[in-house]
Parts: sequence; structure tokens; C-alpha cells
Amino acid sequence: MDIRDSTKLFNGKKPTVSKIIRSFTSEVIEILNTGSNMKEIGIRGDCVYGVFSTPQKSDVYEVMEKAVYVNTLIKMLNAIFDRKNMDQLKVGIGVATSQDLIVKAGREGSGINDKVWIGEAVTAASNLSFYGNKNKYTSEPILISPTTYVNIKEKYEELYGKNSFGWFTRVNFYDIPAYTCDLVNASMNNWIEQGMID
Repeated sequence: MDIRDSTKLFNGKKPTVSKIIRSFTSEVIEILNTGSNMKEIGIRGDCVYGVFSTPQKSDVYEVMEKAVYVNTLIKMLNAIFDRKNMDQLKVGIGVATSQDLIVKAGREGSGINDKVWIGEAVTAASNLSFYGNKNKYTSEPILISPTTYVNIKEKYEELYGKNSFGWFTRVNFYDIPAYTCDLVNASMNNWIEQGMID
């Protein structure tokens, strides 16, 4: 998840910016941290990322659902920020799937070591999040890799019928193929649109 126009946002009033960033990061981490297949969650600058083990198609679908919940969360936060005359958040969300390798890098005994993910998924998801919600490329916030699309297609058809294929648009950003969408959790989105009143 990559915040759009973060430089402009970070140059705003510090208390307001800190509330926006804290709300965004804490809630996104909460969403990513659900389920049993999470391997790593982190924050890098204006990005929050998650790495997941997805050996089954159902696991890929679960990760896609996390992206949908994050997209819905952004809509909720923006509704709250709007009431308080605060800046709106625009976020690009990238989801990619591949067979990746994890290695531990660093020097033994130095205290400096970390996991390094070798493969396409992490880089592809990062690249896709860069293009999401940028009007120059697409106004849709969620971008998924073709491999992710192939792995969730069957589940979407099962749950929502063949009409669900129309929710995704096939695009190419230079040499990067992707599918774009602006999916939200329907019940939560209805609650947001009704003023978030219980």
C-alpha cells in the first residue's frame, strides 16, 4: 500500500499529518495481521507492506480480500477526515503472486541481519502499488498481477458469478501487465455511505 502525494501530505500541519499516518498504518497492519499465512509486515516510508504464504488458491483469495478491506478502510478514513476538514488519503494497493524464496542476509554475530525475499511477488506488488490511484495511469486503487487474477478468478465466479469478471480491467503499464479494480466490502461500504451510524 503506497500513499499518493505523500510529500505534499507530509508537508502539512504536523498534528494532522501524524493522525492521518497513524490511523492509516495501524488499521492497515491490523487487517494484514489477520489469518494464519502472514510471514512479514512492515513500514517503509509512506508504504505498508505484507508478505504472505499462499500455497493454495484459497490463500491467494484471502490476500486479495485483505486488499479489498484496506480499500474499504481508506474510504472510511476519508469519510472521517472529511467531517474534520482534514486532507484525504489516496492509496495505491498492489497484489502479486509468485513462487519466491526467502534467505537470511547479513553478518553472523553482528546483529545486522534480515530476511530478503527473492522472486517476483514483492517487487511486482510494489511496482503495481506505484501505479494505483494515479490518474495519469488509472484512478482505480487496486492493481493485481495476472497470476493473482488467475488464482482468484474461480473463487470470484463461485461467489459472485461470471459478472464479477467485469469488475477487473486488464491493462499494461509499460511492460507491466495487471488487472485494476476498485472493490470494497459491500456491507462495510454501505455502513460508511449511511454515515457510519450503528
